[in-house]
Amino acid sequence: MQHLLILHITPFTDSSLYVFKCCLFNAQTQSIVNKLAELHHVMYHDACDCICITESWLHPSISDGVIDPKREYSIVCKDRIGTKDGGVGTGYFS
Repeated sequence: MQHLLILHITPFTDSSLYVFKCCLFNAQTQSIVNKLAELHHVMYHDACDCICITESWLHPSISDGVIDPKREYSIVCKDRIGTKDGGVGTGYFS
């Protein structure tokens, strides 16, 4: 799994400096379940704001709590029903 994009935007105003930093992680995993330790490291240690997973191979019996046991992210998944492969998931820090 690898970082796809780390985006830093620094808009200036007349009297103040505003810094917006966003860390986006994207991975094509071919089954995220056997890579949960790596995913949790990205989520909790790399502090990414948004995580996008393709080829998650998740199914409805896998709860959001397995993906995010600390419940720090809002998880949105689209599982592929009727086949073991496919599926996508997104988590954003909430």
